[in-house]
Amino acid sequence: MRAPDSLFTYRPLSTAIHRAPAAVKLVALGLATGLAFGFTALPLAVLTGILLTLSAAACIPVSTHLRNLRILFWYGVMILAFRLVGHELTVNALRPVVSATADYLWRLALVLAAGSLFYETTSSLEIRHTLSAVRRAVCRIPGGSSLPDIGYLLSLTICFIPRIFHTWSALCQAWDARGGSLHRGLRGTWAKTSILLPLLVSSLLSAAADTEKAVRSRSV
Repeated sequence: MRAPDSLFTYRPLSTAIHRAPAAVKLVALGLATGLAFGFTALPLAVLTGILLTLSAAACIPVSTHLRNLRILFWYGVMILAFRLVGHELTVNALRPVVSATADYLWRLALVLAAGSLFYETTSSLEIRHTLSAVRRAVCRIPGGSSLPDIGYLLSLTICFIPRIFHTWSALCQAWDARGGSLHRGLRGTWAKTSILLPLLVSSLLSAAADTEKAVRSRSV
């Protein structure tokens, strides 16, 4: 059975976005993240168009955007539920709450789109080399010679994010293949979460241990 596609997984293609320097994409990711939470509605619309255009140029599949939207939907439901606590359930009371939640989710969707664009077009090796170059530049500054290899550590941390989504997707696929998809509703969701979440933690701890062994074997 083919492993399911997961969020923030590198896709080795030959588009212009893939060939762009990782340092440029890393700076662009930081700028997009900052601007997404600092712009008003009109600049946000422009940023949305830019990200969608770049995603199309990088051949980011529609399934990635749909998966992002599905995550945002459930996240938005939880945010809305917490914000409605203590409010009257009238149209006038609900309108500003729903508007503020929608505005926040729009900004968060742009951050997710920028993150997907970065991770799916930049390999872990490119990320490590870029961060290591930043460290070497900082070490040339007086007082920066004692910095640890943050590029290596951060690249391991960053590259662990796609593994979380990949492991969860694999567990969900196994759950559905064994009849879990037949149980819908709150009870089925609770059963799925309560069973798969400990397995996710166990699988990630095992993957982290394997990564540590690999790092140690290459540092001998």
